[in-house]
Amino acid sequence: LSNRTLQRVISRYLGGRVRFEGYTLFTLTEASTPETYASGHFHHDRCGRRLRMFVHIHDIDHHGRHTQAARGSHRTFAYYSYVDAYGLTRFSPDYVRSRYEVISLTGPAGGGFLLDTNGLHRAQLSGRARTAIQLEWHAKTKVPNLATHPASDYLQCPTQQDWQKTCEEKTWGRR
Repeated sequence: LSNRTLQRVISRYLGGRVRFEGYTLFTLTEASTPETYASGHFHHDRCGRRLRMFVHIHDIDHHGRHTQAARGSHRTFAYYSYVDAYGLTRFSPDYVRSRYEVISLTGPAGGGFLLDTNGLHRAQLSGRARTAIQLEWHAKTKVPNLATHPASDYLQCPTQQDWQKTCEEKTWGRR
């Protein structure tokens, strides 16, 4: 979190001051299926621009449950929604592959990637289980403003959805 290059990249990408919202340790088990884990379908996270970093706890390869992303789909801003529009956020693999190059986000233990969750992505639900630390950033004023939205109980931002325990002291960037 104190890496200046990372701070600069995140701040510039999100357009100014940003805030770190927290982290989770997440394991995608071998028992997860598209029926039990909705993120196994191509989707966006219904919350506009948000950056999430995945840090692999162990090696993640094509034989494990890795993340797939549609390259360039984060540039599409027309389809995100802050309200309860779950059904409009899932896309068939054929549709996604016909419009985007799908890439697999794999890597060694300690490696990882930074993902704009406004882009189309999914968990590949075959192979070995995976565990990763997920860290999350938003534009500084976004989450407090969303907290007053009438549909705030249904929002996906931030992942923790704990408006009282924000990380104000972890903000950086210009403005």
